[in-house]
Amino acid sequence: MEGKVYHIWSVLSAFEESSAACISDMLLHVSNGAYVDGVFVSEKFIWHVEILFSSTDSLDAQLHQASGKGEFPSI
Repeated sequence: MEGKVYHIWSVLSAFEESSAACISDMLLHVSNGAYVDGVFVSEKFIWHVEILFSSTDSLDAQLHQASGKGEFPSI
């Protein structure tokens, strides 16, 4: 179990660093007036967010299948 927790932590940390780099690049391009490049980096960031939500949906589906639970409560 400890190995799985470490792996999840490592993957999430890498995701966080990559997302932070995208945001930094977006801000850098915009501050330098390179708006088109900023848009391309924004596309990469949106791709990151899409992967995050797709992954959480997949995990929820697997949890639901394995235990009959997994739906997040409505707020």
